[in-house]
Amino acid sequence: MRSSGSGAGFGDAITALTRRRIEIFDGAGEDWRFAESLKSVSEDTAQEYEGRTILELIQNGHDALGAGGAGRIAVLAIRQEQGGGVLYVANEGTGFTEENFKAITELALSSKGAGEDIGNKGLGFRSVLQLTNWPEIYSKASPASDSFDGYCFRFARPDDIQAIVDDTALAARVIQDISPLALPVPAEATDPVLKELAADGFSTVVRLPLRHDHAWGLVVAQAAEVVDDEAPLLLFLDRVRELVVEIRDADGGGTRRVLSRAQRRSDLVKSRSADWISEVDLGDAGRYLLARRTLEAEALHVAIKRSIEVHGIDAKWLDWQGEAWGGVALRLDQPLSRSGRMYTFIPMSKASSAPFSGHVHAPFFTKLARLEISEAVALNDLLLDQIALLCMDLIRRLRLETAHGSAGDLVLDLMCWDTPARLDKAVNGQLAAEPILPLEGGESWGTLRDTYAWPDGRRPWRVLTAEALARAGAPLLATSVGQVRHARADRLAKDVVSRAMRPPLVRTADWVEAVAEEIRAEGSESTSPRWADFYNDVAHAFVGQHTALRGRRIILDQDGGLRPALGGAAEPGKKDKKEGTVFFHPGNEHADAVTRVPGDLKALRRRISFTHPDITWESSGRDFLQRGGLVRSYQLDQVLDALHDLLRARPSEALSRDALTFALRQFPVLTRAQRERLSRVAFRVPLADGGWARAARCSFSPGWGTEGARRLEKFLEAGGSRIPELAAQRRRWISGPDGWPAPVRDREAYLEFLTAIGVADGLRLSTVGDRLGAHHGNDLAPRVLALRFGLGDALGQAWVADVRSRWTKFAHPWTPYEFQRPPAHLPGATEVVGLGPTARREFAELLILGFRTWRDEVFNVTVHRPTYPFKDEHSWPTPFASFLCRTPWLPVEDAESDGPAFVTPGEAWFSTDGELPGFVPSLPLQTRRLLADKAAAARLRRCGLRSWEDPQHAGAAVQHLGEILHRGDVPSYLSVSFKKHYGRAWSHLAQNARWPWLPAEEVRLVVSRGNALGTFVPAAEDVPVHVCDEQAPLKEALVELAGHPVLVAGPESGDAIVEMADAHGIRTLRTSATDVQVRHRDGEPISPTGHADTLIDGREWLVTVVALAVELKSGAFLRRSERGVRALLERLRTVRVVRADEVEVVISGVLTEPPPTTRALPLPDAENPTVVVWRSEEGWDELQACTSALAQLLGRPGLQDALELVLVKLERQLDTRDPERIDDRTLAMALDTTEAKVAEIRRNLTGDVHDTVRLLRPALCCLLGSAWEEESARALDRAAGEDELVQLVGRYTVSLPVPAAELVALARSCTTPAELRDELSLDFKQFNEALTTLGPGYAPYSHPDLHEQAFGDFVRGHAGTLVDRLRERYVAAARDGADLSAYAGARRLHDLLPDPDWLPRFVTPPEDEMRARTQAWLRSHGADDDLGRPTDLPPVDRLRELNTAALDLLVPALARLVSAWCRRHGAPVPTGWQGAPLLEARTFLDGSGLSDLIELSEGQLLDVVRRAVGWPTGMPLTADAGPLSLTPADLAPRTGPAQGTAGSRGAGPATITIGEKEVAVGRDHFSAIADLASRTIDEAFLAQSGKVRLGTVAPVPQPGRGRSSGTSRVVVVRLHQASEDQRSAIGLVGEVAARAWLQRHYPEVRWRSGYAAVINGDREASDSLGYDFEVAWRDTTRLYEVKSLSEPVGGRVEFELGPSEVDAARTHARGGRYRILLITAALDPEHRQVFELPSPFSAAGRERFQIVGKGLRYRCSPLRDSRRP
Repeated sequence: MRSSGSGAGFGDAITALTRRRIEIFDGAGEDWRFAESLKSVSEDTAQEYEGRTILELIQNGHDALGAGGAGRIAVLAIRQEQGGGVLYVANEGTGFTEENFKAITELALSSKGAGEDIGNKGLGFRSVLQLTNWPEIYSKASPASDSFDGYCFRFARPDDIQAIVDDTALAARVIQDISPLALPVPAEATDPVLKELAADGFSTVVRLPLRHDHAWGLVVAQAAEVVDDEAPLLLFLDRVRELVVEIRDADGGGTRRVLSRAQRRSDLVKSRSADWISEVDLGDAGRYLLARRTLEAEALHVAIKRSIEVHGIDAKWLDWQGEAWGGVALRLDQPLSRSGRMYTFIPMSKASSAPFSGHVHAPFFTKLARLEISEAVALNDLLLDQIALLCMDLIRRLRLETAHGSAGDLVLDLMCWDTPARLDKAVNGQLAAEPILPLEGGESWGTLRDTYAWPDGRRPWRVLTAEALARAGAPLLATSVGQVRHARADRLAKDVVSRAMRPPLVRTADWVEAVAEEIRAEGSESTSPRWADFYNDVAHAFVGQHTALRGRRIILDQDGGLRPALGGAAEPGKKDKKEGTVFFHPGNEHADAVTRVPGDLKALRRRISFTHPDITWESSGRDFLQRGGLVRSYQLDQVLDALHDLLRARPSEALSRDALTFALRQFPVLTRAQRERLSRVAFRVPLADGGWARAARCSFSPGWGTEGARRLEKFLEAGGSRIPELAAQRRRWISGPDGWPAPVRDREAYLEFLTAIGVADGLRLSTVGDRLGAHHGNDLAPRVLALRFGLGDALGQAWVADVRSRWTKFAHPWTPYEFQRPPAHLPGATEVVGLGPTARREFAELLILGFRTWRDEVFNVTVHRPTYPFKDEHSWPTPFASFLCRTPWLPVEDAESDGPAFVTPGEAWFSTDGELPGFVPSLPLQTRRLLADKAAAARLRRCGLRSWEDPQHAGAAVQHLGEILHRGDVPSYLSVSFKKHYGRAWSHLAQNARWPWLPAEEVRLVVSRGNALGTFVPAAEDVPVHVCDEQAPLKEALVELAGHPVLVAGPESGDAIVEMADAHGIRTLRTSATDVQVRHRDGEPISPTGHADTLIDGREWLVTVVALAVELKSGAFLRRSERGVRALLERLRTVRVVRADEVEVVISGVLTEPPPTTRALPLPDAENPTVVVWRSEEGWDELQACTSALAQLLGRPGLQDALELVLVKLERQLDTRDPERIDDRTLAMALDTTEAKVAEIRRNLTGDVHDTVRLLRPALCCLLGSAWEEESARALDRAAGEDELVQLVGRYTVSLPVPAAELVALARSCTTPAELRDELSLDFKQFNEALTTLGPGYAPYSHPDLHEQAFGDFVRGHAGTLVDRLRERYVAAARDGADLSAYAGARRLHDLLPDPDWLPRFVTPPEDEMRARTQAWLRSHGADDDLGRPTDLPPVDRLRELNTAALDLLVPALARLVSAWCRRHGAPVPTGWQGAPLLEARTFLDGSGLSDLIELSEGQLLDVVRRAVGWPTGMPLTADAGPLSLTPADLAPRTGPAQGTAGSRGAGPATITIGEKEVAVGRDHFSAIADLASRTIDEAFLAQSGKVRLGTVAPVPQPGRGRSSGTSRVVVVRLHQASEDQRSAIGLVGEVAARAWLQRHYPEVRWRSGYAAVINGDREASDSLGYDFEVAWRDTTRLYEVKSLSEPVGGRVEFELGPSEVDAARTHARGGRYRILLITAALDPEHRQVFELPSPFSAAGRERFQIVGKGLRYRCSPLRDSRRP
């Protein structure tokens, strides 16, 4: 092999080293396989440096440049045409020495010591193996050389080894086991690029021939990372002046980047030498402020030693040489886009980010590739602490010597560490007190503890800027540092002082108050825009936190002064003339508003002020103040709220009088919701004894003539005044009309008003525990509270028992609980029991009178956790409720008593259907009249009053009736009534299976024994009680006659009664199991036998009579089947009769005389049921005597009376003893029916062939065709029986599809000719022709419903295509502006109907017929009839969406223009613009059809709006303000109040959210709600079919009857948790959606509900009609009632029908005229659905609705789940 290099010396040294190593390897043999180990480690090490080859070579080049130098490094990659390429990395440093040469060929034996240079591990060069197999190195012997004449070598390839080693086996081992990097061979610099680099002054070049294209890609990627300025490579490489990175493509192109580095002394800090702080200019990579800190040698040594001791670093670090320093670099020309990077001269991986927004360098110990550091290493921990100290030194220097504006950014970058613990340690734990935050508006610095940051919101601040707040004294972080640094400072504050930098609301409110005063001082010139901007900023700053501004002086009033916002607490001892209430200025257009306070109410006017009239409010600021309750809208609801606030704090008599007068004047115009709110306003009224008091704590005095006052006076006069607490009620009597402060001209109106504001009529209740406050759950013991409340022993014990019966103690015993409101109590009520009966009765009626008006909180009170989101609520009865339930105050009386007795409500009875039975004590008549009020009756029932008709109280009725009979309080003449009521009670009790008696109670039953009524105590008598369990009244009577106790109860309840009695240890005996024996007078038993005569012997007509009686006289509610009736008749044929002179009966061994009226007894038997009859004549008398026994044997006891009556009538008509046959006419007269009906029933049940012939005749006519003749028909009519009929039909066997016998059997099994037609598969058309041929008595069949359904399905399946054909026909007309009414009518396809000629021809029309019909319809409209071709027009849904979207934008803009133009010209605004213009415009556009055809221009849309809503006379039709001569002032929002908030209270008006838009509710907002709702209606909703299948839930409903139960989720239309206004709003949204859906499906729709009266001004519209929409449909009108749900449809849906709706639903149920449109998810456009339901009273609605409760609420189960049609 040739030597290479400038001299043989270098080449020989290289070759000698390789030969020596091969000798050592050969000598080691198998004893020491070190070479293989080193090769493996070398290859593994290369993988550790993945992606960092170029960086490692640049680092080596930096070390070669030497300390104090500033040289160049070049990275050159050249692509080769054959693939791959060559990488060159060159430097200007010192060439390779022998030490360098040997170190690079060794593993982990660097020639550089720790601290001497960057690389000191001796491993980085192994990274080249990722790119090449054979690296090369070329070096100069001297920097002055012009060629590479020093160490120039590569590494031995296999052919090199074979040339050096003669032994082929050894050569193979060397190639296999030794790393090539351990065997250098001389290399010759023949590459022209090497010569180019040598000539350019580079002293060393590493040349890497890349192994393949993938390696080339790696080189390109690494080169790109080198030049990336995110972590500048040269930042800490102070030996490098320039780094050239060049990529040359094979075609000569490529890229070249030059990275440069220049360092100079910094001008920012002048008091220190340049070696501590300097500026580094990296060219395009930016300018940096670089600060260095030299580490103390001793501290460094100690850290290294500690690290070595725990094996954290290599022991070689103890040989540290040179100075160790750390540095930080901050970018000066722009902020870092990302986090800084950690360096060990060169940047580590991206995962190793700096702890702050800068770059950090120190001689960290890292793993092989220097990708990241471990802070657990003591050396690294020391270095990071030193970096923290360096940061603090630099922070303080910058703060002292650098301009505030420049220093702020740098200081923030330095101090905002991700984990500030080291920084805090650097200042001895005082980082929170270090002034490190630049403040706004000066040169000051703040600390983390005292400084705040003003947020940069989504909109720029206009008034509440950081600068303005700083002037107001706010210590705010300077905004100049930017949002990114703001966020970092905020995170730092959270870590150091545990709070964010956002200022607390109280501080912010202080500053805002100061800013408001500053603006006020500026004068009136800035009033309009400045204050509007101020309030907008306030709204932005206090989103959802309006309470912080309550009482703050920020409201500019009409006089230019500042008033406190509403809601603040009054300052003690301070009377400010500015205090009162403040409203938004109403504006001039509201000058005639009814809410104006008249001038004569001076005291009230003085307390009301307004915002400054020149403020041009924007919605955000005004809405915030209004919703937060800081300023009120000048509307009636808000005025009432203001009155409440003014009257709460002991107002003057004048103010009280003015407020009362003002409210009285407004009362006639108040809505119901507003009137209900009046009682919560703190109105004060004059008292009869002088002074004023809160109306809600007063009562009417007798002078007003009210019922309650009159009764209270009578009660007090009757003795009630002896009870001091009740006598005190007089002190709360209000002044009478004669002493009223103002004349009372209309007493009734005054009474209504005073009642509305809370004046009570009758007893005024008090409360207890008003100052109780919160107590721990364990401390709220009812017994302790009863003592504290002073309830007394009796009431206290009763209340404690009631609470414990409903309370299982608190879930959180150590959590504070409190009463939601003080519990109601009536002091002195328990002492009324000591008064006389007159006073007590008056007192009871006073209580019942109070039930009408008292609220629910009088009876129940909630205990909850006051300060927790989860309230853990518990409902307790109030002491007053316990008094009502547990005290005997309710009067009852009976016919025998001299005066009333007084009982608890749970001991009294009340009948809702009339009077109670005479033997049950009842409420006095006057008391019952008071209970005619439903609310009073319901309240008393909740107190325990029992309803006589309620099955739930059946157990109590059974017990009570037994006690009454036992006391002897049942007169004999009432025994029948008593038995009826007692039996009914047991019937109800059997249904709910609740045993009436407790285990320890004595059971007392009412029984009949020996025809006497009495009581039976099972525990006292050792005999069973007989229970009737079968319909056998005769048997029951016999058991009674035998002296056995028979329970007075109906047989239908027998089984359930026996089961309950047996379960509770009561011995019973069923009457069905009672042994009854009948025998002749001589003692011979009478038993069923087959030797006796059958009852129908010679009386075959009796079978027909019984059959007819069963069918016609069994009652409407008895279900009859043909099979059951036939079985009954078969049993009748087996009944036998035994005739006797006299009989005797033995009941369970007791001889019993039959009742004298009984002449027959049944003897049941499976084969020979027998009737024993005596004392009767054969014939009619015998049959009539047998009816009772016969009915029982047939299992139809109820049949007796009807059958006996029929037999009596037949006897009178026939006047014969025993006829052989009875004709149909006679039977019809006896059964009160027609002959035809008798014949029909007889044929079906008794086997007559007449009806079979009638069914056969049309079938045979059809089958025979022309062979059919009249003679054939007459022959069939003469058939005497089925056999003869089969013979006659058999004549036509050739033409029959089945044998004659089978055909006759088929006819007999069918009920109609059509059924037989289908069984024989006869042609529908031919069969109809046969029916026509037969003439009278027959008529052709037709199925119009099936035709309509089939054709409707076909049309719906092609609806899209049909509409497209019509659109193609009319699109030109739309473009020309022609009339489109024909299209608008045709597109609904309503006139596309089935062909009437199909009816006699088809059961359902075939598809080809329907297609031809449809195509003919298209041609009649001038349209193409191709049903398969797609259209070229845009999709109709897309056109509709585009046009409605444009209309949605246009109409609100036009509304402003129309209002402004009319105001400017004094013209009236058309009524359409005063309602819901967008709703009407959308309705008109959809109805016109124009939206389906073309995309409308603005002009066309304007014309739509003009025609739909109206247009002011004289106003140009334009949407541009210019032609209308309107100025910005004309278009500025008016300062009038926002629309009303009827029904809302508190902090803001109630709202609903439609889609994602929140809107206020209330009648005044109906128009806005309707417009918003119309915006949310999309094509997906309008395309829904509305069809729904209802599940069966109950029988046909009748209002007020029935109950329901179920476990599925029930969605209720009426939302009990929503306010009345919210429910009204949801209803309106539903009707808007329903209207749009109806107008899409019907041509003529009229809105008729009360909403239409409000929105459209339709005077004829009213909710009293009972429906919401009238829809023209063919020759009738459909009526639609809309019900709206805010939730999606559930398994069950409930809705409520009002009385007018029930009437309408009943009246129009026939024919499906009345329908219900159910709109679900009304507020959610994405899930909104429409369901078209039938009337609950229609045929389609039967068994599909269920009455819920006792109201008119219905439940149904829609089974359609998809939103799509």
